[in-house]
Amino acid sequence: MATVKLMAKYGLDVDAAYEKLATLSDSNSREFDAAVRNRSESLYKSRLMGQMNAARASINISANAQLKASYDRGYNDGYAKGKGDHQIYFYCKVCGKPVYIAPNSNSHQAVVDLMHANGWGHQACHDKGG
Repeated sequence: MATVKLMAKYGLDVDAAYEKLATLSDSNSREFDAAVRNRSESLYKSRLMGQMNAARASINISANAQLKASYDRGYNDGYAKGKGDHQIYFYCKVCGKPVYIAPNSNSHQAVVDLMHANGWGHQACHDKGG
């Protein structure tokens, strides 16, 4: 049917119509192949970008979790060291457990007043006779 349509449209004989049909089929085939190739590349790139974005998100989540864990560990270690190095306490006369004195509390002020009243100071200052 396609050959008959070409013969009528272009006024061709059978051999010329077959040649025209082959030429048109070949050019359509090349265009079709190029369109398929372009679409395939587009889908491949789209899928690749989707996978890359998913991988980037996964890495980001993992890195943030590791960063938070490192921060928390450092904070807790530093807090524990600071508490051990600088916390003021004395042992209860009744139960023997430590009683901690909070900074800037009334208990803290009482300790400061007591030490001052009893002449406490720097060792170097006492050595000078101050």
